[in-house]
Amino acid sequence: MSENKKDGLKAARNKIAANQAKKRAAEAEAKRLKDELARAKAQEDAQIFSKARKDVAGRSRDAVVVTRSLRVRSEHNTKSQVVDGLVRDQKVQVLSTWNDGDDIWAKLGQDRWAAMVYGGTKLMEFTK
Repeated sequence: MSENKKDGLKAARNKIAANQAKKRAAEAEAKRLKDELARAKAQEDAQIFSKARKDVAGRSRDAVVVTRSLRVRSEHNTKSQVVDGLVRDQKVQVLSTWNDGDDIWAKLGQDRWAAMVYGGTKLMEFTK
């Protein structure tokens, strides 16, 4: 093999190695950003849950719907019967809240429940 071909082959290998190193660096940066985003979301979720958990016993609190539409159910689960519906910016009175781990449900009246947080998504929030 001629010296020029050897030099060209060596240069191509070096270029491939450099590109692979850049790819690994980009993948590491993407993983770092993904982890950072997950931490930020977890922190935001914790704040939402904390605010929703501050249930005021014996008196109601005002809340507003922050999603396009929201079903009101007879019990605090998605398998129960839908008894009404709410829309974005609609104000409601929350009598109490119920938490089943990740989800937070607001009691709006007798046999009337709506999710405040469901599957990590905020659907309703307390007004100030």
